[in-house]
Amino acid sequence: MTTRGGALAPEHEAFLAHNRKVFLLVRSEDGTAVAYPMTGAWIDGALEFSTYRKSVKVRRIARDDRVCCVVTPWDWRDGGRVLLVWGHCQIRGGSGHRWDSSRMDAVAPAPIDVPPQIRANVAARTADGKRVTLRVEPIAAVFV
Repeated sequence: MTTRGGALAPEHEAFLAHNRKVFLLVRSEDGTAVAYPMTGAWIDGALEFSTYRKSVKVRRIARDDRVCCVVTPWDWRDGGRVLLVWGHCQIRGGSGHRWDSSRMDAVAPAPIDVPPQIRANVAARTADGKRVTLRVEPIAAVFV
């Protein structure tokens, strides 16, 4: 994986804490990049996402854990910067405590209204093992 930029700085962490719109880039079977639009959260020093265990992206990450995250602001009037973050992605199953609705709202409120039924569905699918958490621990980051 080719990375640019440097170690995560406080300015990067502040941006990650306030922006949840992310494009997760993974490697396809032939080595080309594939981007997935995701809603992420900066939790305990890493970017986290919820997704289905059987998704193609999970199979691709299991094969090659090197990823790049393109983090964009919800509102481009906030400076128009984009943050590129490179790292390794872990696939974590089991507990859904990180993705329950009350915790996610407390960590980083999203500027979109997610209906309670969808939140409940995500929590139930996480509890029964159908959904997993993807955790990207940054190696390097740079604003573009």
